[in-house]
Amino acid sequence: MKFKSNFKITAPSTITNIGCGLNIFGLAISALQDEIIVKPSNHPGVHITSIRNNSAKLPVSSKKNTAGTAAQLVLNHIKREYNLDKSHGLSFELIKSIPIGLGLGSSAASGVAGAIAVNEAFGNPLSKKELLPFIIKGNLMTNTQACAIPAIASITGGLTLVRDENALEYHRMPVPKGLHVVVCHPISKTKKERQVRYNIATSTALINSNLQTANAAALIHGLHTSNFDLISKALKEQITEDLWVNSFSFYKEAKESALLNNAICCSISNYGPTIFALCKSNIDAETVAESIEKVFLNNNRALKVYISKVNQLGASLT
Repeated sequence: MKFKSNFKITAPSTITNIGCGLNIFGLAISALQDEIIVKPSNHPGVHITSIRNNSAKLPVSSKKNTAGTAAQLVLNHIKREYNLDKSHGLSFELIKSIPIGLGLGSSAASGVAGAIAVNEAFGNPLSKKELLPFIIKGNLMTNTQACAIPAIASITGGLTLVRDENALEYHRMPVPKGLHVVVCHPISKTKKERQVRYNIATSTALINSNLQTANAAALIHGLHTSNFDLISKALKEQITEDLWVNSFSFYKEAKESALLNNAICCSISNYGPTIFALCKSNIDAETVAESIEKVFLNNNRALKVYISKVNQLGASLT
């Protein structure tokens, strides 16, 4: 098995909990991506030599960093299964472009990039799907929560339907031509936004489950037929909407403004506080982005805004 080094891997950020898809859909976006530059190391194992843009002070130790833990697990597996020289080592320079703790799959993307980097270094013996268990296990070693859906979306790209998260069964959905994503996140989180968790009463979930299921099915049909009207009708969050309104500053006003300006939908990604909107075109996306930004500026809240295409490639060699 040939050893390769001196290359770069990118892994895209992700939007999850898309409208009707609470823990069902994941969408990879091109605007924000983590990168790993891979070089050989004289020491066995995976070693993170530096982290650029490390405002969050992520640990450089590969045992405490999601990119490092996932990469080391993959390296251990490849060495064991393919009887490779145990002295092989890799050096990583991690470039963090995805902000941490804002619902954009930052941790998952780092783990994806690390796993892909090791796999690429040894000639890609594992498929992307085979890498996922190592990524999720590596994430659990450094975090308290798994990252299956954002990891799946980041590694595969596009829009994925995750039918069974535990079994890692997922399916790529078609993405209508022209679809753009507006991504908006505050510069910092309020105390209330930091405390958000999925604290949804079972009765509420049950009452809304039939409509939620119907909307998810309608969304899939709308994606296959490029029916934007049906997609817009289907992308209604029946379970968490009240939680979003009560927890995230100016979310209700931002959503109303986005929809008035032709957004297909507007919601919160993952645990937030990132707001995203799906749009039919880049022109609509620019108008929607301006409208959301105006809501926050009028309330003296700093905001970062990105307009992005859907990343169809997923994590890859660049």
